[in-house]
Amino acid sequence: MCADADACNGLETCDPLTGLCLGGVPPVCDDGNDCTDDGCDSATGCFHTVNDANPCSDSDACTSPDACSGGVCSGPLTPAAVTCNAGDGEPCNGDEACDPATGACLPGTPPTCDDENSCTDDSCTLGVGCAHTVNDLNACDDGTLCTANACSGGVCIVTSTNACSNNDICDGLETCDPGTGACTPGTPTPDILAGCNDFITCTVRQLRSDRRMRARSRDGDAGRDLPDRSAASPPRRGVGRLPKAGSGAIKQKVKVKLQRALDKVQKILISSMTTSVQEEQLRLQAAIRRIRTWKRVVNRALTKDKLAETLATQLTTAADTAIAAIEALIVP
Repeated sequence: MCADADACNGLETCDPLTGLCLGGVPPVCDDGNDCTDDGCDSATGCFHTVNDANPCSDSDACTSPDACSGGVCSGPLTPAAVTCNAGDGEPCNGDEACDPATGACLPGTPPTCDDENSCTDDSCTLGVGCAHTVNDLNACDDGTLCTANACSGGVCIVTSTNACSNNDICDGLETCDPGTGACTPGTPTPDILAGCNDFITCTVRQLRSDRRMRARSRDGDAGRDLPDRSAASPPRRGVGRLPKAGSGAIKQKVKVKLQRALDKVQKILISSMTTSVQEEQLRLQAAIRRIRTWKRVVNRALTKDKLAETLATQLTTAADTAIAAIEALIVP
């Protein structure tokens, strides 16, 4: 055993080659604190005894004189540091401060007075500080080429300059490209909720066209080659789609009933294109009756909580629009 039980000379070890005891490395007991007396006890090792009578330095050039108190070295600010930290009373050159490394008075950093508002003139008034004066003559920009911008009362007023909508709900919503200012076509979203469905936009349009051709025929223009009504392109199918069931807006059974009713209305209107005027009138009236039945299904579904109220309102409005469009084709 090589240990000599002296904590102040380090831990001894045995040399495996010679079998001799090697001395240990003594511990470093200096804690770097001027306000303690450091020593070593052979039984317990290093110790640090507070001694407030020791001279010390807190390494801060802005304080003096430094003294120990409770084992901690500190000192009051020097008169020069007090004056420096108090500043010169000018807010436009920032807050001065004493440099702890040199004791010199460092100038402050001037404030940033930019309020990021193009409609104000920003400045720093001596003795006062930052000021933001409204100037409606300034130019402002919201970052898009689709608008005109002007300052008013210190606020940038944005006015749209590119009304891209063609007011045709069935070919989607046209939008303005903020990067170029050009109109971007909408995505067609034929949807009964938007009032765009087969028996309004397509079928009724075709019926009106047929009626004009019949009028030309009655007015003595029968000799001309008129379009073959029986070969007229039928309206697009599947336009009057309802929302997906399961979304919480509509129950599956209700959706099936309403979709079937829409299909029947469409078939009636398509078939009326290839009939006599008298038969056409009867079928138009039949289509209206079907749509009114469709409305009753919507109302019943609403009372039984099988259809969301907002959706029911939209569907009913679409049905009323369809009825009005078809009634316009009926001869009194």
